[in-house]
Amino acid sequence: MRCSRMQDTILTDAPGAGELFTLSERAFHELRKRSDFPPDAEVRLSPRCVRFRVDVLRRYAAELAAKTAVQGEPEQLKRARQKRRET
Repeated sequence: MRCSRMQDTILTDAPGAGELFTLSERAFHELRKRSDFPPDAEVRLSPRCVRFRVDVLRRYAAELAAKTAVQGEPEQLKRARQKRRET
């Protein structure tokens, strides 16, 4: 499912959710394991049919982007960049 068509969608499957985050399906499932992943994002329609709320995923993506902007670049990357400049 293309993200542009997801504007009117309420629920999506794992591949669609991964596409929303611009991740592979496998990487999205890894993201789901994080402790800060919203529990209300998942909707179980049956034991083998899981869908995800698009609005909750978008809010979570925005929160992740905001956290990254606040945290900035990791210290080890800053040190490595500084070391490369010095040599």
